[in-house]
Amino acid sequence: MAKWICTLNDVFEQKTPAFLFPLMARFALAGVFWKSMMTKVVDGQLFNIQQFYFYQAREDFSAVPLISPDTMAVMSVYMETILPILFVFGLATRLSALAILAMTAVIQIFVYPVAWDSHLLWALAALYLMKNGAGRLSVDHILKRSFDR
Repeated sequence: MAKWICTLNDVFEQKTPAFLFPLMARFALAGVFWKSMMTKVVDGQLFNIQQFYFYQAREDFSAVPLISPDTMAVMSVYMETILPILFVFGLATRLSALAILAMTAVIQIFVYPVAWDSHLLWALAALYLMKNGAGRLSVDHILKRSFDR
């Protein structure tokens, strides 16, 4: 059994393409936050926020200190629009992951504290990207290579 496990571990270490992990983390976060944004805008029109979302935000974000719920509503829609686009292209990935991590912390602490299991997965993906970057299939990688020359 131990030999089989060691063989399997070797296969995973040697045969799993390294570019896959950051790509999947980027697309996973992009998908979650893009879908969330789409529920808040009028008929898929980016940045055209549905009125009902302001009412929902007044309830959801009422516990967030220092920032009004209406401001939080606008900020969340903008962040949920811009950050997924950056993740898909792998542009400014570490900074985008930091922003997602901050959003996740606010959501966890002030809005939906019982949804810690989902938030933990988002935080894991964000921390992975902050540490490792966007990977080889990204604009970040292309830019880094051009600046390293």
